[in-house]
Amino acid sequence: MNWTLAEIIEASEIDIRFEGNADLLQQRVAAVTIDSRQVGPNHLFIAIKGDRFDGHDFLKDVFESKALAVVVEQDSWPKINDLPGSSAFLLVPDTLRALQEIAAAFARKINPKIVALTGSNGKTTTKEMIAQVLSLKYRVHKTQGNLNNHIGVPLTLLAMPEETELAVIEMGMNHLGEIARLCEIAPPDVGLITNIGKAHLEFLKNIDGVRRAKGEMFAALGGNDTAIINLDDQNVVLAAKERGVSKSLTYGFQAGAMIRGEQPWLDQFGCAQFKLFDKSVRVGVPGLHNASNALSALALASYFDVDIDRAIVALSKPADVSGRMRRSEHAGRIVIDDSYNANPDSVRAALEFLAKLPVGGQRIAVLGDMLELGDQAMQAHGEVIAMGRAAQNIDHFIVHGPLFQQVCENNAAQNERIIFIEDKAEIARRLGEITQPGDVILVKGSRGLKMEEILVAFKATLQSSNFPVRE
Repeated sequence: MNWTLAEIIEASEIDIRFEGNADLLQQRVAAVTIDSRQVGPNHLFIAIKGDRFDGHDFLKDVFESKALAVVVEQDSWPKINDLPGSSAFLLVPDTLRALQEIAAAFARKINPKIVALTGSNGKTTTKEMIAQVLSLKYRVHKTQGNLNNHIGVPLTLLAMPEETELAVIEMGMNHLGEIARLCEIAPPDVGLITNIGKAHLEFLKNIDGVRRAKGEMFAALGGNDTAIINLDDQNVVLAAKERGVSKSLTYGFQAGAMIRGEQPWLDQFGCAQFKLFDKSVRVGVPGLHNASNALSALALASYFDVDIDRAIVALSKPADVSGRMRRSEHAGRIVIDDSYNANPDSVRAALEFLAKLPVGGQRIAVLGDMLELGDQAMQAHGEVIAMGRAAQNIDHFIVHGPLFQQVCENNAAQNERIIFIEDKAEIARRLGEITQPGDVILVKGSRGLKMEEILVAFKATLQSSNFPVRE
């Protein structure tokens, strides 16, 4: 990091009291971590208090791993004893706030241009696409995985190499005020909202609440900062208007977009293709909805003056994003793993993708509950069942989770194509029975359902000696 303890204390805009060996103040910090298992020589450990752990309980282990210093809460200081005499402590009122402020200070030190993005669907895939094209010209640092919350964003910033020119930061939320706080930690120079849909309704109540929460991204932009606006999403357009955006770049598939795509369609592999400036674009990630995500990346390529032809080539390569429209093949069966998360809009998009996908065999949807929908949960799950009844191009629907179970029981929703199965191993066994080479299986559900476990069991079923694979 090339940063001393003394410099961290001076740069961080919080109350920090130093205790311990003063000679260590001039030592350079190798890295910052909140995981005691990852501590190495000269690391700064921040003792975060979580729901299931308290970092203050691991200070002895941290110093045994040769940490340079630890950040601890002032209230815990009287309880800390029996530690090496050469220890160094940074005492703060709140260690979570300290993590955030130290990260913000480090971002100011490195001073990259920050591209921040949020949205109801597609954040992580879009983040990967954006980083992919911007790295053609710049030294880019990006959010790893989906570390997009009040802890993940600071850790992402603290992991930046000093030569970083652009930081692509994904920001998630489920309450009002959370995006605003993340933008205080990582103030965006460019802000993007991929879309605004029915997600986190348990906390935000309705689409207006979602728009207000996501709109905090645009509110954080200063007069010289730029909003990247999805012109195809009227709630994004309205959010920009409500937040008084003064400088923008629009993209979309409708007339008036500054970066305008045309004629989106799915190829035989389920990947979107479209036209841009008379150039053909093929997206390396399955799903027609990923055409919009790719178009946002191309908008940013244009904004940052990245060669558009090279950007198009980069987007044609598969983006290996676990649990997000990830395509694989097992004993001739095509599996689309979209198991990372689900809400009404993303489920609808996934089912539309499956229905339109050119396949030689059956189309099977395996769907888990959509969480955090509050009092709209039963209606939303009922609408998915109704989609299943109406979808003539999808041969089987298997639903899983207590919300789908309740809908099926209340409305006698099951029929020969739509069935509820409670046990994941039984779902895997049933898939083994009804599928054969050439079939396509889409698996999707909210994170809490862990739908990827069905895929693990299904692959094991196909490999089992007592299950003959039909070729």
